[in-house]
Amino acid sequence: DEALAALAASFVMRDSQVLQKQQPVASTRSSDGDMLELCKQLNKEIAARTQHETEINRLNERLDLERKMAEARITELREELRRCKKR
Repeated sequence: DEALAALAASFVMRDSQVLQKQQPVASTRSSDGDMLELCKQLNKEIAARTQHETEINRLNERLDLERKMAEARITELREELRRCKKR
């Protein structure tokens, strides 16, 4: 969980740094071309963030499944140990 949180935080920090580096200095004039470029940049950032969030969700689901499988295996082994002790 901590690793996933760190991963998510690193994505957010990286996205912020990329935006800061790529954003042009605000100018007093704004043309259609500038607006189009900003929209394209925003679209790319949203797509990247969505992809990262999807990957984090997939990893969380996998982690939950692995935990459940481990718990089931532990229960199974405890039951087997209990049966062996009764013999």
